[in-house]
Amino acid sequence: MSGIIGDLDELLAAIEHEGRAEVEDIQRRATEEVEEIERESEGRIENEVREIRASADAEIARIERRHSRRTRRRARRDLLEAREKVLDRVWHRAAEELDGLADEAERYAAALEDLAVLGARILGPGSYELASDRRGQPLITAERCARWSRRATDETGAEVAFEPASEPAEIGGGLLVRDGWRRRADLSFATRLDDAREVLRGRVLEVVTGS
Repeated sequence: MSGIIGDLDELLAAIEHEGRAEVEDIQRRATEEVEEIERESEGRIENEVREIRASADAEIARIERRHSRRTRRRARRDLLEAREKVLDRVWHRAAEELDGLADEAERYAAALEDLAVLGARILGPGSYELASDRRGQPLITAERCARWSRRATDETGAEVAFEPASEPAEIGGGLLVRDGWRRRADLSFATRLDDAREVLRGRVLEVVTGS
């Protein structure tokens, strides 16, 4: 009888040992599965964080580029507006000075002489009539035309002859130099100012930008 009981105890001990081993194995596998799940979860979370961060960085960069472009456009617009304001002030001041010049006969006559010679340089040798506005036309006398012709001939190296136009030109000041073949040099103050305005654009831009 004692032998049977001994065998039963051994059997129970063996079953208990096997049970504990099985439980421990189950626990180990469960722990490993949990750790694997945790690692996978951490990996997914890290990937999601990286994706979110990359998306956020891309959006920030896009906003910065858009803001930079907008800033550059605004700066260029402000620069152009500043340039035009400067040009307007210069243009109006020059127009006022030229209008005042036409009221001073001697100075106006000297200016008309310079314009006549410039017209000869532009048109070349020939005979030309000189037409100014109503204030300038009386200053273009035959005597002055003879003197201006000699100067233009000397300075251009070609034969030039000026004569007064029979009627004033419909201009606000300055001079028209023209021949009988419809060749002419428009040296009116308005045209000269417009030409000067275009030349000044680049110079004013340099002053405004400090370049």
